[in-house]
Amino acid sequence: MSGRAKVTSLDALDRFAAALRVFQDEAARSLESVELNVRAAVEWVRLDRKAFWNRQLRRSEQWVHEAKLNLQRCQTFRRMDDYRPACVEEKRELERARRRLELCRQRVEAVAHWSRVVDRAVYEYEGGSSQLARWLETDVDGGLAGLERLRRTLEAYVSAAPPDVAAAVDSLPPDYAVEEDRPAAPPQPAPPPPAADAADSNEEDEP
Repeated sequence: MSGRAKVTSLDALDRFAAALRVFQDEAARSLESVELNVRAAVEWVRLDRKAFWNRQLRRSEQWVHEAKLNLQRCQTFRRMDDYRPACVEEKRELERARRRLELCRQRVEAVAHWSRVVDRAVYEYEGGSSQLARWLETDVDGGLAGLERLRRTLEAYVSAAPPDVAAAVDSLPPDYAVEEDRPAAPPQPAPPPPAADAADSNEEDEP
């Protein structure tokens, strides 16, 4: 019975289906977690950092304006004997304000640059993650349904086969062939008639 299927265990299908369901659940949760993290990162770059450095830029501009006024007041102040103060502190304050202003301008430009980079990265990520999400929602369910159909078919096959016949076939040696499966032996040719002997006997009978 060379065409008989040898079904050893249906538990393997159950274990595979269970592992596939676990993968589906874990992958879906991972996608959801990554999506939340990506959204938080995008909001931090495009909203939080942008608003922060814009506020710092306005404050730096105000700081530079006030430092210039303080230096001007210091330089126009005159004492007796035409003494002009050096205004060292005021000059240092103005220099610090200008450095801070330049830093804020650089940060504002950097935020705009990285916002564009993040947008491109998110676009590329969403293209791949959406395909994986669709696969988890449709293809995995279809595969699980196919496994269930296969299991029912194998169960029906196993239940239809008589257990004593199956056990007897399994106990046969590998080189044993069932009689009905053996090829029929070719027919043997019949021996030729003894022509010479027949002629001799006829001669003896003649008078």
